[in-house]
Amino acid sequence: MEGSKIVQLRGLLKEQFPEAHADRPHGRDGKVVTGLSALDAIGLEKGVLCEAVAEQSSQGGGLLFTRVLRGLAEQGLYTVFIDGRDALDPQSLGREACRRLLWVRCVEAAQAIRAADLLLRDGNLPFVLMDLEWNSLRELGRVPSSSWFRLRSLIEKTGATLCVLTPTRLISSAHLRLKLGSTFTTEDLEEQEDKLTDKLSLMITRHLRGRALAERTG
Repeated sequence: MEGSKIVQLRGLLKEQFPEAHADRPHGRDGKVVTGLSALDAIGLEKGVLCEAVAEQSSQGGGLLFTRVLRGLAEQGLYTVFIDGRDALDPQSLGREACRRLLWVRCVEAAQAIRAADLLLRDGNLPFVLMDLEWNSLRELGRVPSSSWFRLRSLIEKTGATLCVLTPTRLISSAHLRLKLGSTFTTEDLEEQEDKLTDKLSLMITRHLRGRALAERTG
């Protein structure tokens, strides 16, 4: 992208989300505090490309992202949500989380990748979520590995954190890869969300930074 367009983007983001560009702490000791105990127990680090794999729609990928978005909003933090198939129901988040959310609505994976590239260049948006769970495997397979390496390079330069939800192991350059091991049924729809969150299970399958973790968490 031309330098002038990047400057324009930064100006627009600062105008629309001035508090997101103010100096404020983001996590402790180099870690991102999301408010989701299963994820915080792992210790999500700043400057990391994280892939969360949900091979089945019943494994709670949507619940994972919903709780993270709410948890960050409760801390007064702004978050970017890149919606790969325009599937988010904003009413499920609540008013406060929506007020602190930049929702980027896409219809294909290529758009989502371009959006992440632009937003990560801003350098002032510390946490970006990308949901590719509902994009087809064929479509995702057309995303070149170089695109993910470029995003990883941007993350490492800016210290931002990018967490991507995918339906299969996709990102070879991920610093951290998590696999959702939960299984929810139609009966669970009657449960309170807090109880469902307690059932979320995350397994670390790849970890290239910080401690060498291999145990099951959640």
